[in-house]
Amino acid sequence: MFIVGGTGVVSGQIEENLKSRNIQVIRLAGITQYDTSAAAANYLGPSEQVFVVSGENVPDAPCPSLSMQPAKGVLYF
Repeated sequence: MFIVGGTGVVSGQIEENLKSRNIQVIRLAGITQYDTSAAAANYLGPSEQVFVVSGENVPDAPCPSLSMQPAKGVLYF
């Protein structure tokens, strides 16, 4: 199970609850949303395609996610 975001976004209690059910949890987080995006991209490794969106308007990030799925690209915001 991946948790994307720090404890200010997804509480440590949720993470511990998952772990108590013997679910392997990997938290990808940074100080800012941009750092979190970079942490997730670093975890995934190199990609041939990169998609960049603004992190200033929350709906911007999910919009390209369906179109980038077949390309297996990395989304930076």
